[in-house]
Amino acid sequence: MGAVNATGIEDYRLAGTIQLSADAHLAIVEVADAQQQLLRVGDQIAGGTVVLIRDEEAHIRIGSETLVIKLEGAGYASASEAVPGFVVASLDIDSSDVSAIAELTGDDNKVLSEQLADSLSLPNDLLVNRIQVGGRMFESLQVALPEMRRALSRGEFAHLFFEAGGSIDEVYLMPKTGTR
Repeated sequence: MGAVNATGIEDYRLAGTIQLSADAHLAIVEVADAQQQLLRVGDQIAGGTVVLIRDEEAHIRIGSETLVIKLEGAGYASASEAVPGFVVASLDIDSSDVSAIAELTGDDNKVLSEQLADSLSLPNDLLVNRIQVGGRMFESLQVALPEMRRALSRGEFAHLFFEAGGSIDEVYLMPKTGTR
């Protein structure tokens, strides 16, 4: 601890995780002076928001970057400094956005990707490749849409991954306070 990574954020150590259910975890993070904090998705730390916790890592969104801390303790940024040209973004979602997501229809992933981009004012060059909602990974946007709507309505995030060649590689859909 104490080293500064590429984002200027002091490194944190992931001391452990606790699995609450198949898709929910808590993270035990060591901060200054070996003090520990118990965190869940949505909690604030290091000027950012915990957006994902898995068995061996925690992801913290800080501005347009995502700090990933692994169980072995080394933190690294997964944004442009770590992978040149790789763009991770976040988008705050309100209740009207959740309603717009609920209204998307179709069987074709390309058409649904275009509708989603339009409804959320994302660049139109994005084609959804996979979607992570509540720790589950979906390959089909059609299957993921109802799960995304439910998760966002509950105040949880959704993580979209796009095919190469678009202007953004990943985006976290983050519910605004009061979205539920």
